Amino acid sequence: MSSYEDLKNRYAAANQSHVFAYWDKLDEKGRDELLTNIDKIDIERACRVFTNSINANVDGGDHDSIKPLPNGAFDTTIGDETAANVQSWRKIGLDAIGAGRVGVLLMAGGQGHHTSRSFRFKRSES
Repeated sequence: MSSYEDLKNRYAAANQSHVFAYWDKLDEKGRDELLTNIDKIDIERACRVFTNSINANVDGGDHDSIKPLPNGAFDTTIGDETAANVQSWRKIGLDAIGAGRVGVLLMAGGQGHHTSRSFRFKRSES
């Protein structure tokens, strides 16, 4: 595990010094847990990904290529789900988690209007 000073310097360089704002109020166990947890984060990469996503709208990316998934490429648990489907989805999800193949993208606002993006998703008629 990286030292307190190393982590503090890395997070400061990434403009994330606020992570240590309550350091003095933590007991030894709390400090150890914080250092253990933040040492697992590639803070430089996280900041690069964030910066790239914020700047994607500025550098002229092809936003017309962003479209909803075609019908049949997804399913839902809302409405007329069956116990068999839910059980199958649960198994698929747990298998994927176990294999380390799960990622999540969460966007608020439905069509992106509550995000910092100026483009909108186009409805697919297929």
